[in-house]
Amino acid sequence: MNKSFCINLIFAIMSLLFCGCHSSSKVIAEHFDNLNEIAEKNSANCEQMASALNQYLSVNEVTFRKAVADVSNAEPDEAQRIFSASLKLHEASKACQNSEIEEFKAKLSDIVLQEAVND
Repeated sequence: MNKSFCINLIFAIMSLLFCGCHSSSKVIAEHFDNLNEIAEKNSANCEQMASALNQYLSVNEVTFRKAVADVSNAEPDEAQRIFSASLKLHEASKACQNSEIEEFKAKLSDIVLQEAVND
C-alpha cells in the first residue's frame, strides 16, 4: 500500500470518527484550519513548513487530543469542514517529503486515531 494512499485513508477515517460534540468538532476544525494556514504560508520552504507544523502541534497537542477524545456528535457542516481541511492539509504538504513532515503526519495521525479509538 503506498504512503499517499495510507495518509488519505487516515484522513478519511478521521472524518468518519468525528461524530462528536459540537464544541469539540469546532476546536478540531479550527486546528486543521490553522495547520492549513501554516502549510500554505510556508509552501515554498518544506523545512520551514515542517518545523512550523511540528511546533504548532507540540504547542496545541493537549487541546487537540482533548477535543478528539471529547468528540461524539459533529454537526454535518463541521464534519465536512474537518474532512475538507484534512485533505487540503495533505495536498499542501505532500510535495514536501522530508523526515520532519513525516514526523508531523505520524504525530497528527497518532493524536487523532489514538484519542478517537480510546473514546
